[in-house]
Amino acid sequence: MRFIEVSEYSEQQFYRLTGVKRDVFELMVQVVSASRRGRGRRGRGRRPTLSMADQVLLTLCYWREYRSQFHVASIFGVSEATVCRTVNKVEGALLKDKRFHLLGKKALHDGSLECVL
Repeated sequence: MRFIEVSEYSEQQFYRLTGVKRDVFELMVQVVSASRRGRGRRGRGRRPTLSMADQVLLTLCYWREYRSQFHVASIFGVSEATVCRTVNKVEGALLKDKRFHLLGKKALHDGSLECVL
């Protein structure tokens, strides 16, 4: 599975597959791409097999389906080690960006959030 195949899905199908809307997905790709550019490792090592969009898609599929890294690796045609490195890289890049932070336990306990049901 590659992002090119998934990009043709409708908005609802894309959301069902990844768990995020398409605009959030594009923002995730921008954040991960920006974090990779800032490292100064340009031109070193082997080029990645997966594009940045494929890496984010792989991570979202791993989170969404709770499948083993072996299963995700077989779907994307890469090794388990590549899946592990990719998930760690994407998670780290998203955690560094404040837009993808969740509120902590204290925000839930202090009553500042109102529940709208």
